[in-house]
Amino acid sequence: DLGADGVVRVPRLVLENGDGSLEASGRLHLLRPDGGMQPDPAFTLALGFRHLVLADFTSGLPLDAVLNGKIQASGTLARPAADLALSDSTLRWQDLTFQAHGAAAWSNDRLTVSALHLAKGRSSADFKGTVRWRDDPLIQAEAKAGAIYLEDFIADSKGALTLKAAVEGPVSNPKGSF
Repeated sequence: DLGADGVVRVPRLVLENGDGSLEASGRLHLLRPDGGMQPDPAFTLALGFRHLVLADFTSGLPLDAVLNGKIQASGTLARPAADLALSDSTLRWQDLTFQAHGAAAWSNDRLTVSALHLAKGRSSADFKGTVRWRDDPLIQAEAKAGAIYLEDFIADSKGALTLKAAVEGPVSNPKGSF
């Protein structure tokens, strides 16, 4: 609905796909007071997703996922900012399946993952970091696992590992520790 003030309002939009759903609402300030197009329209967006199957929307990715969570976004089309909250989601890569939850934010060409928790059986790991987008992105990331139980990944095995890793620098020449 485009109002007389030049703002497109979407009070509620629901998309259902199988058992999953996507619910969105938002505003887009499209027109200037003189009726011309805004050069860089401001927007707000609230997006909630439940049991959203990634493979239903993309093909060829090495990762499959069933996602639950929400995104809050605002700013302008040229300078967007967004917050993601991922809850009780399932990630599959090859023969591995993980439960996941976490939080991330995008602002000023920077992706910040404040928390990502992955779990499989009794094993779990936590990740956090930032990526500064540019021609050669700058990364800073940490991974920690108090216990990774071998039996969660390799049948008929026993034992546990701990993990602490860090990486930082440009993608073309990162430095790290393990």
